[in-house]
Amino acid sequence: MADPKPIELPPSNGAEQHCVKLVVGTAREAAELCDEITPAYWQFTRQVIRVTRSGKRVTVLDVVTKIEGYDSGAKMLELRLQVAADGTTVVAVEVAAPANPDPASQPGPMERCAVPSDWEGSPIERQKGVTPYRELRRRLCSARGTYAWRGARFQRVR
Repeated sequence: MADPKPIELPPSNGAEQHCVKLVVGTAREAAELCDEITPAYWQFTRQVIRVTRSGKRVTVLDVVTKIEGYDSGAKMLELRLQVAADGTTVVAVEVAAPANPDPASQPGPMERCAVPSDWEGSPIERQKGVTPYRELRRRLCSARGTYAWRGARFQRVR
């Protein structure tokens, strides 16, 4: 019998946020996996898993999963979280650039974590005090890998 399909959020166009209910951990706690979009010069999306403990929302995983140009909507980098059906492991996988991107929605090439970025920064990043692209890229690329349930939350294991 094949392993059950992992739980993922549906693809987002960058404007809407999604949530799915699931269970996580060895205690099979009820949880929610949600997109949280932060609009800024570089709009970025985090995928967050939260449980409720003693009446309070507790974050058990928080990963930057997408960076896109705020004004253009062009995706620069993207990860997908795949939560195992048993809720004890999560894999953060880099999304490959489409072979034939639609120039209206993707005016430039997507970057890859394995290739250094040639982005030099922008005066707007410094003037507006926004999180620079290089920092967001570092967070996203370092989040790739596998997370396992350890005690009360997910921890990156490889």
